[in-house]
Amino acid sequence: MKSAEIKDGVVVNVIVGTLKGHVECPDIVQMGWKFDGSEFTAPPQPVLTDIEQAQNTLDELDRVLPRAVEDIIEAMQLDTSTLPAIMQERLAQKKSAREILQT
Repeated sequence: MKSAEIKDGVVVNVIVGTLKGHVECPDIVQMGWKFDGSEFTAPPQPVLTDIEQAQNTLDELDRVLPRAVEDIIEAMQLDTSTLPAIMQERLAQKKSAREILQT
């Protein structure tokens, strides 16, 4: 069980257990969440531009399909249609993200 310290309707600290003056909260609650006296709500997510979203997508995909692997595929002139479906999908996503970044 977790509990949250609330100041001016905002969670400023979350601890495991209970403490006098804290409010019991679900495990998902984090600092920065709002509390209206009965319900916790997450802060709104920032709105990303297409370019920011494309860069985030590319960064995430680079962790699972590094650029070096793409370079090898290209250097060996592999037919990408023979690659596993998940690799084909990630290559397509990376290509799409790069196109957005080049505009």
